[in-house]
Amino acid sequence: MADRIVRDENDAGVLRLDVDMGDTTFAERYLAHPPSFLITGQYGDMRPRLRVDEGSTGFYEGREFRMFLEFDIPTGQEIWVRHTISKNFILHDQRISIETGAVRWTANAAMASSPGPWTAATFRRRNQMSEQPSPMFTSGSVIETGGVGAATGGIVVDCMHIAAGQGAGTSSATQNAGLRGLAAGVYHARLQSTGNGNATGVYDWWWEERT
Repeated sequence: MADRIVRDENDAGVLRLDVDMGDTTFAERYLAHPPSFLITGQYGDMRPRLRVDEGSTGFYEGREFRMFLEFDIPTGQEIWVRHTISKNFILHDQRISIETGAVRWTANAAMASSPGPWTAATFRRRNQMSEQPSPMFTSGSVIETGGVGAATGGIVVDCMHIAAGQGAGTSSATQNAGLRGLAAGVYHARLQSTGNGNATGVYDWWWEERT
């Protein structure tokens, strides 16, 4: 004889190990069995596997958000992005993809914002599935864009330079900034066109707001 796995007579959802004792008898040993919502595959699979979903807890709880900004900045000009947030947050990634021209991007702290004009920008939740907590998480973010002189003073705390390759309008380049953990506050990013022609491309980023 040999050990065998059977279903309990009183509960078909419970697996039991019958251990061959070597004397024509079996000893019952019950198996730890996780709840079904942690198991992937069909119910009754004799080789159950733990469910592993891509994405963080913040993603499934609707606390991750994304934003993109298409830009076309004349030589020597600039645009500003102001992110006002009432919660601690993790800035997972920022990316600049440029098609023509060159850009100097800076993150600036302790800035003095001008009264305007600032234009409200729309951002979206990264998880757009119907399976969301109820009530849904409310973002503490307000994002706005502005033009030349929209903010002054402060100090540069991060910087990227990026330029399109050789070839008019045919080459592109992408540069990323890494993970950041930041406190609630007001943050400014500046995009300056530093090349000989208009800088065109996309600036995008995504973040997770803490509870």
